[in-house]
Amino acid sequence: MKRLNTLILALGFTLTIQAQAYMDSDQPNASKMFPAPPDTKSLGFVNDLTLYRWGKSAREESAGKLAYNFIMWDFDGFLRSLSKAVNKTINASNTPKLYALLEYADKYATKVITSTQGSIMRERPFKMFKESSYVRSMESRYADISSYPCEQALRGWLYSLLLAEVCPDSDENIYTRGLKYGPSMVIAGYNYESDVHAGHQLGSALLARMHCHGDFKELLDAAKQEMGASRSRALTRASDEPYLSLGDLPNSDEYLPEPPQDLSSQMSCDIVSYNEGKLFRQQDEGKQAVTDVTYSADNFCAVFSKVLGHEISASMTPAIYELLQRVHPSGNAATQKAKAAFRRLRPYVYMDEPTSYPDDEAGLYDTGSYPSGHASGSWLMGLVLSEVTRSHQDEILARAYEYGQGRVITGYHWQSDVNYGRVVGSAVYATLHGEKAFLDQMSKAVQEYDRIYGGTSAIRAVSAEAIDTPVYNLQGQRVDMPSRGIFIQNHKKVIR
Repeated sequence: MKRLNTLILALGFTLTIQAQAYMDSDQPNASKMFPAPPDTKSLGFVNDLTLYRWGKSAREESAGKLAYNFIMWDFDGFLRSLSKAVNKTINASNTPKLYALLEYADKYATKVITSTQGSIMRERPFKMFKESSYVRSMESRYADISSYPCEQALRGWLYSLLLAEVCPDSDENIYTRGLKYGPSMVIAGYNYESDVHAGHQLGSALLARMHCHGDFKELLDAAKQEMGASRSRALTRASDEPYLSLGDLPNSDEYLPEPPQDLSSQMSCDIVSYNEGKLFRQQDEGKQAVTDVTYSADNFCAVFSKVLGHEISASMTPAIYELLQRVHPSGNAATQKAKAAFRRLRPYVYMDEPTSYPDDEAGLYDTGSYPSGHASGSWLMGLVLSEVTRSHQDEILARAYEYGQGRVITGYHWQSDVNYGRVVGSAVYATLHGEKAFLDQMSKAVQEYDRIYGGTSAIRAVSAEAIDTPVYNLQGQRVDMPSRGIFIQNHKKVIR
């Protein structure tokens, strides 16, 4: 079946799908959102090296067998794996609408991965250390391709978030499976740990981009109908209550991996990151981390207003403010079950050292550290705002990333708490798209932002066939993924 077929035959009728093409400028840009991958002289690379060595030691365990399978997979291989999470075979013939939705996501995941790997070259671990990987037959294929970001982590997490939107009753099973793909690549020797987390974050950023496009929403609605999920649940709640109750939130204690244990390689990396974070406390990053301690809608508005260059507030943008006011509690709330289950000691408690913000030390002393509620909430707010504004999306998520890192700097969280806090935030973001009240308010917020600050996103709608149509420059030479200029497509001049 040709990818993104215009005509899909299902249940005796023909479904015409109009896909929407991303321009290069509409793809998440890792260089703008995150720090560069750790160089070989940094403490971050020491952590990556430590976990690379751990991965080698795990190859003969059950995780090694998973790693061997995961790296061999194509798109359909991911779907076979995720089918187990929903107890239904996902393929072109059995679930054509869901398959079309995931193919849509797969196509743009490929664009983001190719673009990022082309701009950020990082040598694969097995090649850098001149050692054999766990899957030697694939080495020639990947040897000259950047390890950043981890392709399997990005694809697996993106597909999982989408599938959870379509099959919300299986969300924990889906997320559990989706979080295994990336770490397996560390075990196989093809990726570093930091590549994996970049993949998770880019996957969720890509989901937020896709939610800005009408044709994607049509595909999503069709998939939900096919799988028996309604467009959204119409729940009656007070206008000032969170869109999601505690019972609506994915159970973080069920899908997150356990936090690092004492004397483990992962824990040693967390300690290195904690000590590195302390070095920033007297610098601008440390001062910003202290101002970010306040977890409230008003503070999030202030933080992101600076990024946008526009005021986001209850008086200036009431629709956006209401959206954020009702979203932000869920970012922290979604971490609470894991915090209670794992009861991990916070860094300042474990190390018996002061934080850079002493006012919260007593109140948080006996609360769990893993995962970070601030990291979850800030990443969630960044995803939501990037969907509202449809401009400065990379800058919004860069600031959300910094917000989470501030918890390491202040000494309230380990780096692994923050990494998986962002995972929780992205899971909540997916869950919110099944709530009618949230979707209605999102629509109002988008209209308000466009009305007050002007239109911000002009994405061309093109047919699915046109996406795969060759593009040529004015000299008649075929070009791949052109960015700006005049080109020939379908025998016509197009301007990008």
